[in-house]
Amino acid sequence: MPGPGAALWRRFAADFYDALLLLTLWMIAMAPIALYVVGVRKDSAAMHLIGHLSLGALFLAYFVHYSTKNGQTLGMQAWRLRVVTTNGATLGWKRALARTLLATAWFAALLTGIGQWFAGHQAAAAPLLAVFFVAYFWMLANRPEQALHDTLTGTRVLFVPRPIRPAAAATDSPESASASVPLPPAAAESDKAD
Repeated sequence: MPGPGAALWRRFAADFYDALLLLTLWMIAMAPIALYVVGVRKDSAAMHLIGHLSLGALFLAYFVHYSTKNGQTLGMQAWRLRVVTTNGATLGWKRALARTLLATAWFAALLTGIGQWFAGHQAAAAPLLAVFFVAYFWMLANRPEQALHDTLTGTRVLFVPRPIRPAAAATDSPESASASVPLPPAAAESDKAD
């Protein structure tokens, strides 16, 4: 096994972090386009289409790039997570793309389901919400903590512990203190002679 699986709450925290980052970048990039398309051309339908396509392309490019680069998006780095194949290797672009598309489908089902629920269409919302919950809460019954898209694409999200650092107290011991203090030249030569 490559390492411990990531807890569900950590995965959601990393996803939330990444989503906020990407939405912020997207809004900044889309502001001048929206001013032109809606303000000058008065075409809100075109802006709706451009907005959806550009947001989808940004999410795909971001997650596929970071999944194949080092297995960590910026949100995953902040929450100490890494996505790898089930044998611990870095993802190739096809596997990263398939995983991203499936995870995006689950989140699209969630957002659409919430929208349908608040629009008063609970019958339409229930199956969409169920898709999301089954896909993500699948990992609670599946060991080693794989969400449905991880199981389908042969990937795992691992918790990356902090590197172990020597304790400060260990450097205060007499043995470590004498080892770290350089010897005067005469003493160093006498040690070599013995």
